[in-house]
Amino acid sequence: MTVHAPIKVSKYTRNKGQLSPWCKPVDVLADCLEVLTPPSRISVVDCAIQSRVMQEDTAQGSWDPDKVPYMVEPMNMMASRLYTGLVFIGPARAGKSDSLILNGILYLMTSASCKAMLVGMDQKSVSDYSTAEIDRMIRNCEDLRNKQETGRGAQTLYTKLFRGGGRLTLQWPTPAAFAQKTLRYVFLTERDRMPENIGGDGDPFSLARRRVQIAGSNGMVVEETSPSKPIKDRNWSPKTIHEAPPCDGGMNDYNLGTRARYYWTCPHCADEFEADFSKMKCDDGSNIQERSQNSHMTCSNGCVIDQIEKREMNKKGRWLHESECGQKAVPIGDPEIRKTNILSYWLKGVAAAFQSWPKLAFDTLQAEQTYKNTGSEQALQTVYNTGHGEPYLLRMVANQEELNADKLKERAEFRQMGIVPKGVRFLTAQVDVQGGSFEVQVDGWGSGLERWLIDRYSITTPPDNAPAAVNAEGKSRRAILPAQYSEDWDALDSLSDKIYPVEGENFGLKIRAVTIDRNGPTGATEKAYAFWRAKRKAGLAHRWFLNTGMSNKQTERMVFSPPQRSSDKYRQTARDVPIIKLNSTLMKDETFASLTREDVGPGYYHLPSTMEARFFEEFCAEQRTDVKWEIKKSGWRNECFDLAYYGKGLVLQLGGETINWSSPPAWAIDGLNNSFAVELEAPASDATDVIEAKEPVAKLDPIQERAKRFAEMSRRRLQGA
Repeated sequence: MTVHAPIKVSKYTRNKGQLSPWCKPVDVLADCLEVLTPPSRISVVDCAIQSRVMQEDTAQGSWDPDKVPYMVEPMNMMASRLYTGLVFIGPARAGKSDSLILNGILYLMTSASCKAMLVGMDQKSVSDYSTAEIDRMIRNCEDLRNKQETGRGAQTLYTKLFRGGGRLTLQWPTPAAFAQKTLRYVFLTERDRMPENIGGDGDPFSLARRRVQIAGSNGMVVEETSPSKPIKDRNWSPKTIHEAPPCDGGMNDYNLGTRARYYWTCPHCADEFEADFSKMKCDDGSNIQERSQNSHMTCSNGCVIDQIEKREMNKKGRWLHESECGQKAVPIGDPEIRKTNILSYWLKGVAAAFQSWPKLAFDTLQAEQTYKNTGSEQALQTVYNTGHGEPYLLRMVANQEELNADKLKERAEFRQMGIVPKGVRFLTAQVDVQGGSFEVQVDGWGSGLERWLIDRYSITTPPDNAPAAVNAEGKSRRAILPAQYSEDWDALDSLSDKIYPVEGENFGLKIRAVTIDRNGPTGATEKAYAFWRAKRKAGLAHRWFLNTGMSNKQTERMVFSPPQRSSDKYRQTARDVPIIKLNSTLMKDETFASLTREDVGPGYYHLPSTMEARFFEEFCAEQRTDVKWEIKKSGWRNECFDLAYYGKGLVLQLGGETINWSSPPAWAIDGLNNSFAVELEAPASDATDVIEAKEPVAKLDPIQERAKRFAEMSRRRLQGA
């Protein structure tokens, strides 16, 4: 007679739930009765101390709560019957996922034996977490390892079965992950890196709470994340003592809860204050390294607190939640605590156990310096999100009123268009392709990539040799049409030979490189490719480039490569044509910073007051949203703003950010020795016009210059022989 195992797959069974012929009924019964074992009364922290064994490079032995004392209360509250949600916001290197996710799984599978689901930000991160973290914890923790099921399918990449009915599934944020599931616990790790709306059904936290709803007070959703969503209201100010800025993601979930912050007690005066970077001082020192090493904390009374006292302050610190009125901070269990069924905690970066104050100060100061030099806020956003554990308000969003035509005119300096100011080392030209014109902008670049706008004009007349360009009387018959006539692109040839005189000097500079937006009206792209191929055939590929935009989700500012494919049926893919691909949002952020920078120096963008008024308007035609730059009003022209960031992208491709200005390449040398310098008969003045080079002159091209020097060296060697 065949006997079947009751309810579950036992370690004594074979395939299809059948008992092996040599097992004893008493053993099978003892194994199955484990399902009836009541949950342990042990706390989550005590369970981790008792069962968690750390065998890592950074930690050995039993799990120690003294290393992350601020995680004790959140961990224990995961088993609370008063709350059905727990949100933890904190920086990287705070131990939040190790404490809440791994220790939470350990507790559930060894002491509660229930169904739980872990949701990560994507499939790859979930699979990596399964093998690198969960499987390693199972191997190292004997209590958890002994709970493992051993039947077929009991231990897979995305499913872990445990004796007593424990089941852990691992998912990533898709509609199917949250559909038709009844669970007791759901863990959300790195919540802010998940989509805000999953398949149109809602945000991950709300969807997860529906899955545990049937479990009633036994259900719990645990969410942990470092903030990465931008602040949505630049004019926001807190209405209560612990309110977080208005953001999507974890910060919004935090505001739904009890809004706890971590408080320290000053070891010198016993003053209790919130652990926050605003209390850190790092002013002493002549450079970033010295200032960060001298960083220290101050309490509300001004006591100086050194890094060595941080560990003890963390051990004696406590979480204080908002009161119902929002104006008091109270401990957990206080009857005045905010009325909600969600616990929420926000830990700031200065309290993170595995992050030192000098390191946090150094990263912050360095990111500030990067922003000052380049206008890029990427480093600042990263250090605030992952280092400080705080959402970041983009400065160009907060300071958009600083970019308007009137302020740019006030900021502009009086000088003649077409004259190169002293300090400029090389020139670039940017071209935007319109339906009836080429829009051209010429910029000069100096040490530290300080920038001057040299020229701005439109090419509206086709070359004389273009079809239907002139009538019998030699007068123009049509406007230039770059999308229709390949011959019209010859109007750009003069950019190679234009010489812009340097103020007060007897030489001028030719344009080092030109970049053209390959996009435009339908038909313009293939003609742009043909134009560039002609330049390559003429040996000028190092001076002519094409550029285009790329996804704002990319972290790189610029990528230089041939297009791999085209998703636009109207645009031809050309595998042989390298393209400068630009992240328009990041590059425009930098352009905004250079236009609003107060101090003259590296990264400052000088505009001439003699520029046409419409060009000032074009610089201010867009506004920054949380996601990207957008036209303020339909129909407004924005060519100057676009051309400005094209130029920065071209300079990145030329290696401008890595130039050693004390020993620059030949095309960035100051003076007549510059490989693109051309000697003139008289010094340039404000009345000097831009000169068209009629014949080849010395130092026209770096390759030709190197060939000339090599020939001269060879001639001298032969004479010496």
